[in-house]
Amino acid sequence: VKIANHGLWHRANQTPAEWGKKKRKWRWIGHTRKKKRKRPPVSPEKHRLGILKEKGRQVETAGAETSLQDIASLLGEKKIGAVIILKDNGKIAGILSERDIVRAVAGEGAAALKKPAGDVMTRKVITCSESDSVHDLMESMTAGRFRHLPVVDNGKLAGIISIGDVVKWRIAEAEFEAEEMKRYIASV
Repeated sequence: VKIANHGLWHRANQTPAEWGKKKRKWRWIGHTRKKKRKRPPVSPEKHRLGILKEKGRQVETAGAETSLQDIASLLGEKKIGAVIILKDNGKIAGILSERDIVRAVAGEGAAALKKPAGDVMTRKVITCSESDSVHDLMESMTAGRFRHLPVVDNGKLAGIISIGDVVKWRIAEAEFEAEEMKRYIASV
């Protein structure tokens, strides 16, 4: 392996013992420069709930009369973990997650999939607002032991934040802070 022009080359199809015996055949295998990590658009402390701006505000919803089978199909199709159950007036009636469906099936068997979502959903939904910080979201999710948090703005559903979104944001923020620290140390 040799490094040239900020890249890696190696001798194609040769073992180290063959390097001196055969004509050298070098093959390009990539750049040595590190890829730039995606950083958060703004720090969560400077701009509250920047997660929604990055991921979007689309939320999958259903009515309380929708069967668990239909909701399970929706969860699998969209590759999501929870659906917000809405009342007729558009207000949040509850939330139905994968866990709720598994508990229902474990208790009642396959017949539970025919039940309406309103019978199985979590009715006491803890929500957050757009003024909550990412730290507040983490505390709520940890204390309540849930993975999805609906965002409500002026009484209306504005989005949903999952634990995966929070973790992704925190990793990006930590990488950004580490890069800033390296730049600061290099400039001193």
